[in-house]
Amino acid sequence: MKKVNKYLFILAAATGIFISGCHNSSAPIQQLSQQEKALSGPVASVENKVPEAALIVSISNKETDQAAQLIQKTTGADILLLPSEQTIDLSAYGTVFLDFSPSSGELPADITSFLAQDGLDEKTIIPVYMAPGADAEALNQKILDQRSQIELIDGFSETDSNTITEDINTWLSDIGYY
Repeated sequence: MKKVNKYLFILAAATGIFISGCHNSSAPIQQLSQQEKALSGPVASVENKVPEAALIVSISNKETDQAAQLIQKTTGADILLLPSEQTIDLSAYGTVFLDFSPSSGELPADITSFLAQDGLDEKTIIPVYMAPGADAEALNQKILDQRSQIELIDGFSETDSNTITEDINTWLSDIGYY
């Protein structure tokens, strides 16, 4: 009986060490599974992507200001309000959120000018369309037509201004920012 208890103790200790080791390594596994979510449309997917330093480029109005503040709170991103005379070093950023309210299905001139800058190739661009009913697929294509050397991740499209905080937080979580 003493021998059986000794083996049970050793087995329990070994199992506890194994479970403890699994518990400590489970957080990165859960984190990666959130980041591996594939997104649809003519855009890239988020696969094993660790969020990089981010910049929010925003054309300021009531809706975009709210979105920019929510995104900044979660991501720690810097904000560049357009139009701006400020020159920004884009090499410091891996991800750029484009936050604007598209009108009549076109990219605003300030966004078009920003996309024409040097230093955006190989960046991850994430559009934030703050206009209910915006044709995200067509706008995504216009961004890709202008900058083919970027990684475009399917962005956020506002559907209901009453649930904007919850909607943006859920979307940020879906793309790996929680």
